[in-house]
Amino acid sequence: MLEQDFKAREIASMWNEFSEQRDSWLARTADVRRYLTAPDTKYTDVGQLPWKNKTTIPKITQIYDNLLAQYISALMPNQDWFVFESEANQDEEISERDNNIEKYLRVKLQQANYRQFLREVLSDWLIYGVTCGGASFMHKRGNKPDGSGYTTYFGAVPFRVSPYDYVVDPKAPSFESSPFIRRRVIKIGDLIKENSQNNLIRYDDDAIEKAKSIRGYVREDEDAYKDEELRIDGFSSLRDYFLSNYVEILEFWGDIYVPETGEFLENRCISVLDRMFTILDIENPMYDKQKPFSFVGWRERPDNLYAQSPLEQLAGMQYRIDHLENVKADVFDLTAHPVVEVRGDPTEDFKWEPGFIYYSGTEGQVVIHKPDAQALQADTEIMWYTQMMEEMAGAPKQTAGFRTPGEKTAFEVNVLQEGAMKMFIEKTEHFDNTFNRRMLEIIFQLTVMNYNPKDVVKTIGEDGMPETVYLTEEDIVTTGRFKPIGSSHYKKRNKTIQELAQFAQYISSIPSVSQHLDGYKLGQIFEQTLGYDDYNFIKEFKAITDQIEAQMVAQQAQQEYQQMMGQPPQGQPPQGQSQQPQQMPKQEGEGNANRQA
Repeated sequence: MLEQDFKAREIASMWNEFSEQRDSWLARTADVRRYLTAPDTKYTDVGQLPWKNKTTIPKITQIYDNLLAQYISALMPNQDWFVFESEANQDEEISERDNNIEKYLRVKLQQANYRQFLREVLSDWLIYGVTCGGASFMHKRGNKPDGSGYTTYFGAVPFRVSPYDYVVDPKAPSFESSPFIRRRVIKIGDLIKENSQNNLIRYDDDAIEKAKSIRGYVREDEDAYKDEELRIDGFSSLRDYFLSNYVEILEFWGDIYVPETGEFLENRCISVLDRMFTILDIENPMYDKQKPFSFVGWRERPDNLYAQSPLEQLAGMQYRIDHLENVKADVFDLTAHPVVEVRGDPTEDFKWEPGFIYYSGTEGQVVIHKPDAQALQADTEIMWYTQMMEEMAGAPKQTAGFRTPGEKTAFEVNVLQEGAMKMFIEKTEHFDNTFNRRMLEIIFQLTVMNYNPKDVVKTIGEDGMPETVYLTEEDIVTTGRFKPIGSSHYKKRNKTIQELAQFAQYISSIPSVSQHLDGYKLGQIFEQTLGYDDYNFIKEFKAITDQIEAQMVAQQAQQEYQQMMGQPPQGQPPQGQSQQPQQMPKQEGEGNANRQA
């Protein structure tokens, strides 16, 4: 019979314990997930009510899409969304080295599609309230038509970790101090392929062969299916799991105490196969001895790492909106097509249609039962709920296309917009300083750990010409810190543009001051603030030089046209006519001399 080793048993038990503690948190996000994709109320709790109409107003979906677009635009407004600052004293050489690291990583992040990765983790952040991502280093190869191999990608690859595929200790003070277990269920063939490309964590060939042999061994030993502690999520039984072509790996990061042996292992990376065998047990390979994962919450809860999402508390209001909408629709249907009660014996000419006049007999009577039409006024309440949901989610109203009513001065607009965006900006700065900063550190560390001086990238330099960038040995030993500036740039840009526009308008109204304004410098500030400095379209007196060039081109075109039509250029007489010599102007004082003579 197959038996667990001590470390595998402890890690499997820890996974089960932490997984049970997060079940209540995942259950609270179920309503949000249902409302995001529900085409009608049959897929939500509202559909359980006895309404004929099943319409859902996808307000949560609209808020989710709006927040996702706004967060991505704020975090990555342009390609220069992060900088690298060395710890040494800044000089020209060090600044050039920092610039070299930034250029290299920008190209690598573009090749690894970091923007798509950011979209995936932000989606988890909005739906679940927490998000987790990591990175691994890959060397992908391809084959040319002649059979020779070539490198398709060499560098770090960020990846999203699903909230269902990792656990932390919810009572830990921080993610860095909490044990972290990542669960992976993959095919054996994919494991072999990935193991040949991943340079951070590599399992030896014996571990993979053990995974293959277990399947054949278990088929012969029925007792291995009796242990309930070895249930694998996603499979009906342990037998079905072992008969499949999949393997489960629990990847543990952190400190662990093994009671059976009395060992206390600090800052370890341990991988467990099939919850029975330890196939990897090494010290944390990262240079900074932190986990190669980044984790951040949206609204932190006291004494709990599993934070709350911006959409969780809106699920009840979404339920109310759908409830009112379907009540109103049913009442409207009952008003337009009311219940008709016919008393007595109706005549044969009775018809239920608009404008029909019915004459009942002595004993006959038609009674129309209409509901209270006051329910049709639910639109006002629905509109109030939709506006309230928008504000509570923290979306910037002005940038989302919503304008607050009433005429306002420029100062009032600036104050209102800054106040409305304060919550949004605080969240983006928190995400930048927590998640993006750590991801950049992980990717750079993996680059240093797998340094290859032959690895070069090509980009466009400041002069608009192609430029080759590579890291040197001095670059990879540089110590410093990454600073994401997307959120701060977003905040500064909006405020600067508003203030500059108001300043320029105010100065232009005072002629005595506007004549001293440097328009060229002001244009440069606008160009840099808007992120268009790469185009370099603000140049000194460019409009004047363009106008002169346009006049010269027009004059040349007219001369060519006159020559084509056989006409002499302007200032020359037609052919056959002699040009009279012009009388020379008299020199100054010549007329006075003649008169004196």
